[in-house]
Amino acid sequence: MIPLTMLAALLATAAPAADAAVAATALPALDGGGPEELQPRDARASVLVFFRPDHERSQAMLADVARCQQRLAGKPVRWVGVVPDGAAPASARADVDRAGARLVLAVDRGDAVYGALGLRMHPVVVVLGRGRTVAGVEPFHAVDACDLVTVRIRRALGEATDADVAHAAAPERSALPGDGDQTLVARRNLHLGEKLLAARSYAKAHDQARRALAVAPIADAWALEGEIFAAEGKCPDARRAFEAALALDPRHARAAAGRGRCP
Repeated sequence: MIPLTMLAALLATAAPAADAAVAATALPALDGGGPEELQPRDARASVLVFFRPDHERSQAMLADVARCQQRLAGKPVRWVGVVPDGAAPASARADVDRAGARLVLAVDRGDAVYGALGLRMHPVVVVLGRGRTVAGVEPFHAVDACDLVTVRIRRALGEATDADVAHAAAPERSALPGDGDQTLVARRNLHLGEKLLAARSYAKAHDQARRALAVAPIADAWALEGEIFAAEGKCPDARRAFEAALALDPRHARAAAGRGRCP
């Protein structure tokens, strides 16, 4: 797992300058048809979704993009899915359709646009304002991704301010019952993680389990990690997580059952 401090540094270095602009006006269509314009005349903003087919986090990001599209229905926004060379068109289209997103699909030959923007991670959303000027960059987030992407698009459209963007990036946190008890805080993460596991959103479920462990190293959090790994077919990782849970609570029923299913 990438340490949080290293991840923050990577994201900081990945963001292009605020006044950067995409030089390309179009990219080749994924299906081999005519080029796909990045910002037609009738679009006041563009959203480039850089993703990889058959990639779990990319699939989660596409689902977030679909939610954003519902919120911004009718807005003059161009939505473009961008995949690297060699991506299978059928797989890319299947991922987009499964997420319910509406994107034209294009290929970034030699990662030319991706590299020019200084991006380093997949998936990532780049919001462009008028003149294809970079208005915002959002890498994958396990939670609140749609809120962040939506406010950046609204800023590019002139419907939100820099203060709105800052607030979305670091919202004021309301006090919740149990905030003084770290175990209760961790259990809120676990509750969400279990829902995400049931929805087969494994990357997001892992994120919630690890947030819980960062707050309070409880056996339930390790057991959830084990169940997520087991659902992914990663038995060695699952067993290590179940063993960690049992080290904290030798009578933990879920961990014992999980270890038995993942010998």
